[in-house]
Amino acid sequence: MLTGMVREFLAEAEDKAEELNDWMKEIDAEKISAETINAIFRWIHSLKGSSAFLVDEFAGLGVFSKFCHEFENFLDLVRKGNIAFDVSIGKLVNRGMILVAEDLETLSKEKSISSHADFIAELANFSLATVEIKDRFIVFHVTRDIRMQEEVNRFGSLVIKEAEEKGRGNFLVVDTVGEFKLSSLAGGAVLGYIGAEVEKVFFIRPSTYMRSLVQRFGSEEDGVYLRETLAECEEAIR
Repeated sequence: MLTGMVREFLAEAEDKAEELNDWMKEIDAEKISAETINAIFRWIHSLKGSSAFLVDEFAGLGVFSKFCHEFENFLDLVRKGNIAFDVSIGKLVNRGMILVAEDLETLSKEKSISSHADFIAELANFSLATVEIKDRFIVFHVTRDIRMQEEVNRFGSLVIKEAEEKGRGNFLVVDTVGEFKLSSLAGGAVLGYIGAEVEKVFFIRPSTYMRSLVQRFGSEEDGVYLRETLAECEEAIR
């Protein structure tokens, strides 16, 4: 049975959820503002903290808090500009808000909620790297360090999916923005496709760490290139 504190939390959270329609209309119109993204982030951050605090009062809030934590991390990358806001990102944000609103309603009825594992996996993929397809180039814009085994596995799966869907004979480009690092395993997940699915792999704006790592893996004779811009990559295949 829900305690008074939990009922109060859920009631306040559902009242705040009334703003969702306005936020979602703005996203659908592709006119999202930094202020709106920050407002959504603050809302999810507040829900995460409050539900975590009350988990001893109602166990179902543990699952909810974990989901909010994953969604919050994703929104933080969006608001900081690490993930560029576009139509696909807007759809994810809207879906996330709908799931949160549905969870609040379900919890208020004292029912169990889903962990939303599939949705969290989608957020995780975007949180590692966004993908841009340009002609024969498959460009991965890395959004944070990829070191942990779970992250490496997800990044490898993303590379496999895009390389196989695009077809043979294309070029992989990994943009580390001069800042982010890939572990040797993550780098290997990219370079392992040379010859099998792609002709060449380019690392653009590589950090000092990435330069040394790539140079250990191979050279231009092996199909591994270091460049500063995508335009330089295009020049290299002419």
